Amino acid sequence: MPSFTSWARERQGVALQGLYAYEGFTYDVPDRAALHERHLAAQRTLVELAAVVASTFPARPIVSLGSTPSLSAEVPLLDGVDEIRPGTY
Repeated sequence: MPSFTSWARERQGVALQGLYAYEGFTYDVPDRAALHERHLAAQRTLVELAAVVASTFPARPIVSLGSTPSLSAEVPLLDGVDEIRPGTY
């Protein structure tokens, strides 16, 4: 992570506003329990990454993630997830 934050800080005109993850890895899960765990793991990872980024940049980034399978699993969103991208239904 330090290499990314260092790179971004050194770029004039770069304004980091958010972190986004497309959860394409949720399409091949064998069952709902596995889907639930993958989606929670993705949320945890992005929220933790946002905390690292916030310690380097002036503001906490917006956290956004999603895919059709992950958001149709009715997994509660963790604190720190600001936006969902549910795909198509």
